[in-house]
Amino acid sequence: MLKWAFRLARRRAGAFTGLSGRFPPPKRVVFEISDRCNLRCSHCGFWRLPPEPSSPSTSDWVSLLRPLNAWLGPFSLSFKRGEPLLEPSLDPIIREASSLGIATSVTTNAMLLDAERAGRLAAAGLSTIRLSLDSLSRDVHDSGRGRRGCYDKVMRALELLAGLPMSVSIISVITSRNLRELAALTGFVSSRKLASVVFNPLQRAQGADLEGLWPGSEAGAALDELIAMKKAGAPVENSVSHLELMKDYFSGRLASRQFPACAAGRQFTVLKNGDIQLCPHMQAIGNIKRISARSAWGSPAGSAVLGAIAGCRKDCRAYSCNFDAGAYEGLRLFAKKFLAPAVWGRQ
Repeated sequence: MLKWAFRLARRRAGAFTGLSGRFPPPKRVVFEISDRCNLRCSHCGFWRLPPEPSSPSTSDWVSLLRPLNAWLGPFSLSFKRGEPLLEPSLDPIIREASSLGIATSVTTNAMLLDAERAGRLAAAGLSTIRLSLDSLSRDVHDSGRGRRGCYDKVMRALELLAGLPMSVSIISVITSRNLRELAALTGFVSSRKLASVVFNPLQRAQGADLEGLWPGSEAGAALDELIAMKKAGAPVENSVSHLELMKDYFSGRLASRQFPACAAGRQFTVLKNGDIQLCPHMQAIGNIKRISARSAWGSPAGSAVLGAIAGCRKDCRAYSCNFDAGAYEGLRLFAKKFLAPAVWGRQ
C-alpha cells in the first residue's frame, strides 16, 4: 500500500510517469562543445581527462537546433563543462539559437572575456552569462581554480558586461573553503544588482581531488542562512527545497531518503563527441552523427536509461542538474495532503 501511494504521488506531482513514451519531453538541453579548460580547479577532474578524438563540426551543432525546437517547443540551451569560450563554434550556435527564440546561457571562468569577446557574445544574442566565482577573497578563489588572476578577471568581466543586453549571474561551488562566505557572496550579487547567484554542491567528480574540500555537516548552518536570505528576497536562484536537500547531501543523510527522485531525465546533454546523454553515470542513448535526439529519446536505449533514472536514489540527485524544484514541490504538497505526515516525515 505504501509503495503504491509513493508511486501515485510521483505521478500526480508530474515527476516520472513511465518509460520514454510517457515521460514529458525535456526542456533543458546542454551542449558540451568543449573538452578543454584553461584552469586546473581542484574540485573538478574534467581537465585531467584525455581529449575526445573526434567531435561534431560547427554545422553539425547548428543543425541540431531546428529539429530540437520543432520537437521540444520552448527550451533552454546551456553551454557547460570545459571552457566554452575556447571553442570557435560557440558564437554561430548562439546566433542560430537566438534566431529561433531559444534562450541560451554560457558558464565561463572569464579568463578569455575581454571587451571584444563580450561584445561578440551580445551581438550573437546570448541570453545569460554565468561567471564562476567561489570567493570574495582573491587568494581563496585563485587557489581553488589553480591559476592566479582568475578573481581579477571575474571582477573585470562584471565591469565589461554592465549595460550589455544579457543577464549576468554568478555561479559558485560550495566547499569547505567558502562555506562561511555564502551569505557574503549573495550580498555581493545583490549589491552589484546582478540577476542571481547559483550555488552548486561540491560533486564527487571523476579525477577531482576533494581532500579537505568536503563541508560535511557544518554546511547546515551556512545553508540555513542562505534559506533565510532566499525567503527574504535575496537573488539566490536555487529553490529553498534544493538548499534543504544539500544539507542532507553534505551530512550523508540523503541516501536514506526516498524523495526526491532524480530529475536527470528532464534534460539531456550532447557531449563533445556527439553522444546523447541523460545521466553521466549511465550509458549514452545515441550519437547525433547517427540518430536524432528525438529518436534517441524514444528508443529502447532511451527507455532503459529513463527507467533507471526514475528508480535511482544516488546522492548525485542533489546536484543542480539533477534537481527539479517544480516536480519536488508538487510531490511534497501532494504527499503531505494524501499521505500521513509521519510517513512523509521519514523521507
